[in-house]
This record gives sequence, structure tokens and C-alpha cells, in this order.
Amino acid sequence: MALTKNSALRYKILDECLGNPGKRFAFQDLKESINSSLLEINSQWGGISDRQLRYDLKYLEEYYNAPIKMMIEGRKRFYSYENHNHFSIFQNPLTKSEKGHLEQAILSLMQFSNRPGFEWLSNLGPVFKDKINNTQIKSVIEYESNLDYQGNNLVSEIFSAILNKVVLSFDYQPFTGRKMPVVCHPYFMKQYNGRWYIFGRHEQRDKNQWHFPLDRIENLAVSYDFKYQLDQTQDWQDYFYDIIGVTRFDEKVERVILHVNKEMAPYIHTKPLHPTQKFKKINEQTFEVEIKVIPNLELNSLLLSFGKNLIVKEPLSLKEKLKDIISKMNENYQLK
Repeated sequence: MALTKNSALRYKILDECLGNPGKRFAFQDLKESINSSLLEINSQWGGISDRQLRYDLKYLEEYYNAPIKMMIEGRKRFYSYENHNHFSIFQNPLTKSEKGHLEQAILSLMQFSNRPGFEWLSNLGPVFKDKINNTQIKSVIEYESNLDYQGNNLVSEIFSAILNKVVLSFDYQPFTGRKMPVVCHPYFMKQYNGRWYIFGRHEQRDKNQWHFPLDRIENLAVSYDFKYQLDQTQDWQDYFYDIIGVTRFDEKVERVILHVNKEMAPYIHTKPLHPTQKFKKINEQTFEVEIKVIPNLELNSLLLSFGKNLIVKEPLSLKEKLKDIISKMNENYQLK
């Protein structure tokens, strides 16, 4: 039987009424108890129907094995549990369906056990699994994770620094160039393409929106030489909205027009490149995709990943940039 809106709350109220040894509840009394309680939570609550209440009582009996008894006195029917003091749907053993859902939830959670800050799951997970069932549980879902990522060990420490408003110092080693000392006021963390980034104020550059990949950070420590400056960015989600990835330049949003072939079209249609994506058919072989973003390196990489199945039409600057990259790629594959 399908669950309806507020079902969990209705079952809780019914459970309390049916298990109350000090009061008898007629059908109408049960309705009034549900309606008065839900009306306190939602002023728009329109009331439970007789039909729904009958379904709810039947659901408790069939799903939770609730021992509901009905006593008829004159024209009234009174409802209660057979034994008021020894039954509650919240003390009842888990049903087979509940066990299945809980097992999968625990296994899904266990996939985070090797990530920094979640080590406690390694000890907690087996305890839960033993309490649910002593048989082997097979997972049916898996999430992407990069356990070998070099910056994983810094995630929990930086996360804690953000919550506690602590200034950090570290050595930053760019992919090219010399290592440099950095003082950072951390504000936000984001994972993109398997890599973690910290966003915050770069003290030396006097910039409030700077980012560093965690795998390039060494000798992380707390800095007591600077007073923490509060985050001036109102909404980091809004900050990322105009870009793909993590790199945002101080440039205007561009209207990017792409043409994709019929083989790639379903993929891009069902997995949009960006929230602003518009998609339309040009002809049987070609589809047009439009997004509005600030061009950056991540956009270039994404578009190049589609190879011959995608062509950049606008803006011209982006088209020429990718054309130059493709030309240099082609030179790398020339026979010598």
C-alpha cells in the first residue's frame, strides 16, 4: 500500500492512541486526534478522511502486525491494542522490507569509512550490520571515490577550520614554479572531478576569493599571527553558478553555442553540461546546445572530451582557443 503525505506522523499518533490504557478511542476520536495534531504542525491541513483512517489502521495491522482489537458498544466502535503495555510499532522488530532498506543505507554509508573524518564508521558499521542480521549483506549501490587522492588527509582539518573560523598557513606547491608560503582564511570547500579545493582569503594577495587544490598543500598549520576575516561571499553556490568547475575569472558570462551529432545528443540532453543548458534539434544529424558560462580551463577540457562529436560555434574566441589546442594535439600524433 502506497505511503501518503504525513503518513509517519499519522502512524505515530495512532500508535499512541491505541496503546493508551487510560482512554478509549472511538473511530471519530482517532480522527480528531490526528487532525488536531497535524493542524498544529500545518495550518493548511485539510483533515483525514474516513477512508484514509481505515487504510491506516489496516496498514498498521498488515505491515507492523499491530494487534488492534475493535469493541462494539451500541453504535460506537472503540479501537485499542490487545495489550496496551506491551506493544508499540516503534518497539516492534524490523520488518523484512525495513531491514533491506536499512542494510543498504548502512552499506552506502560505509563507503565513506576510509575518507578523512569518517574513520569512526569503520568500527560502527560492523556493529550495525551484526545487529540487523548475521548473514552476508550484498551492496547494490556504489559511489565514486578517490581514496588515493593526496589531499584526502587534509579534508577534516580544513573543514574544522572553516567551522571554527581559524586562519591557516601552509606551503603551496604549484605544478610549475617554486613552493610558496600562504596564509589563508578558509571559507568553503568543493570537490570537482575527484579533487578537493579550499576557497578563502589569500592574505598575501589580498584576495577574498582564491582557491587551492588540497593535493598541492604541504605543512598545514594554524596561524595565530592574523585575525580571522569573515567571509564576504554571500552565497558560494551562486559564485559557482556561472562556471563549470572551480576556476572563475573576473570576466562576463558568455553565450556558448555548440553543435553535437545525433550519437552524442542523447548523452548531453540527459546529462546537461550546465544548469543554463538549452537544447534543440537543427536537423536529423545535428543538435544545438546553448549554455551561458564564464569560459575557463574546465570548460575547455569538458568540450574537448567530446572529441569529433561536438563543434564550438560561438563565441569565436573560444572556438579559436580550442582550435589551437586541437592543432597542437594533432602535431603530437604526427608520424616522425
